[in-house]
Amino acid sequence: MKNYISKIKILFFFNIIGYIIICPKRGITIQDLIRAYRENIKLEKELINQLTFRLAIDNEQFTTVEKGWGHKLILKDDLDELWIFKENENAEKIVGIYHLYKLFGMFPPYTFKIILPINGLMVKGTVQKFIRDANTLENHFLNALSQNELQQLLCIHVLDWLTSNCDTVAGNFLISFDDRDQKKILRIDYDSALVMLGQDKLTEDYYPPWLLGPQETLYYWIWKDLKKNKIKLNFNETWQFVNFIAEFPDDFFCEILDDAILIASREAQFLKTQFKEFYGNLFETPTEFKKAIIMRKHKLPEDFRVFYSNLLQKNGRIFSLSETKNRLSIIEKIYKQIKEDNKNLKNKIKNLSKINKRKQEDIKIISSHRAWKIIYWFQAIHRLKFVQENKDIFENLDFLSIQQRFKIYLKKNFCSPEIFEYLIKSLKEIYRKTHNKNEKKAIIMYMSNFYRIKKGALELDSIRRIIIPVAD
Repeated sequence: MKNYISKIKILFFFNIIGYIIICPKRGITIQDLIRAYRENIKLEKELINQLTFRLAIDNEQFTTVEKGWGHKLILKDDLDELWIFKENENAEKIVGIYHLYKLFGMFPPYTFKIILPINGLMVKGTVQKFIRDANTLENHFLNALSQNELQQLLCIHVLDWLTSNCDTVAGNFLISFDDRDQKKILRIDYDSALVMLGQDKLTEDYYPPWLLGPQETLYYWIWKDLKKNKIKLNFNETWQFVNFIAEFPDDFFCEILDDAILIASREAQFLKTQFKEFYGNLFETPTEFKKAIIMRKHKLPEDFRVFYSNLLQKNGRIFSLSETKNRLSIIEKIYKQIKEDNKNLKNKIKNLSKINKRKQEDIKIISSHRAWKIIYWFQAIHRLKFVQENKDIFENLDFLSIQQRFKIYLKKNFCSPEIFEYLIKSLKEIYRKTHNKNEKKAIIMYMSNFYRIKKGALELDSIRRIIIPVAD
């Protein structure tokens, strides 16, 4: 009897071994990835709902970011980690685009929607994790980037085209180090995403209406360096990424973007009303935007086959793509990154539970968002007009010459009696209506700068958003 039981055990053991050898381990599926990502979104919400923020003051010097059209606040959270706060009424769109880039493996800095008390008012915006060691690609030569870093840029370019995220100046790309000391390209700034959908073009020299020619975009220099053989690009690897996105389930793709599409339709309606001569052909309804982005997603392989072929043919090379699909390895790679991030988020939440919970205090600064919006829109409108009037000569001028012409153009319009009087009158009206002493101080500083520009004592492009901390 004992021998019989032993034989049964041996047979059972070899059957199990045989099953393991013959039947391979089940791979990670797209549904596994989606489940992990749903958990990731849930954990992000749990984290941001528990964090409180205060102004970050380093060595008694207030820290701000001057990139873009104005300063952003640098805040510190309960774990002493730094964040960039940017006031934005369209925060849902920013977060939606961020989630899409992260879902497809690009992992930008954490970006969350938040409402903070600033000068006694509840202000809506986003907080983005501040990367201490990051530099923008403005300060890097493309031929100094590794093959892996260039590959990351190609994948980001696919997502930029998919979402019509066409504000592709070099300052919107960061280069940093990940947890394994590997260089990583990070895409930031999604304010322009979706709005130009259907009006943009997948060409090597496309630029949106607000940029001063194609030379202001990072991708223009990538394609130019490729044609001059200064860099080499592996389009076959990107091709697998393109197909992965095209075949990704539409339902979850749209779920991620639903809020972003709604906001984009509102932005488009505003732009078509206020700036019809520049944005008259934009989509308006959420249905139009949703239909357009799904169609673009499905057409990614076709669009990029043509785009890559044209790029290489102009350089006397033939473009041949590997049709081998490697979806599984992409899914597994992203799944692993998301699971690691879930673990990281859980640790942060756990660490928060160990410290005394702070109450979110009012953030006091000398600033006026309403005044800055007037200055911002003045510059934005005249930038659009300048581009429209001068775009035919952009190819014949270097970028520094274009910038110099724009400065002269902007100063001339600013100093015209009608515009100068309108700007001053608008600031005085805000000053009269506000009851906040910190906002009043900021408005006085703006008006003082205006008169200095008028007298030639200050350059117009030196005006930055005024944000000064107020001591408790």
